[in-house]
Amino acid sequence: KQKRIAEEKQRKEEERKLRDEEMQAEAERLAGAMEAEEAAISSAKRSSLIKQWENSIKLRVRSKWLEPPGGASGECKVEVLQARTGTVLDVQVVPSASCDPAMQESVARAVRRADPLPRPKDPSIFDGKINFTFAPPEQ
Repeated sequence: KQKRIAEEKQRKEEERKLRDEEMQAEAERLAGAMEAEEAAISSAKRSSLIKQWENSIKLRVRSKWLEPPGGASGECKVEVLQARTGTVLDVQVVPSASCDPAMQESVARAVRRADPLPRPKDPSIFDGKINFTFAPPEQ
């Protein structure tokens, strides 16, 4: 009888340990899922902040842009090197078939006139090298 009681006690203890292990594994799985979800939200928020910052830079440059003689069309890829203060250190407009030399020069001048560029709302997203596409406003 005592042996049966001891075996029953041991069986219940093993079942409890198994339940505890399963609960621990489930808690770890949920914690991992929550961490992944928080990282995704953080990444989406970061991407949104970067996009807002890039748009504010584009708007500032567009506000300083003057159409070159002979008109403008197409898009220009722009690479800007800037300091944390927004000071433009260098600007390159990538030559392409859709961005003739006069357009390239007008965009580069607009970037220099836009100095200093807007700074990001969250300093942690700052990148000293900003790339964007400049397209003249539709008429």
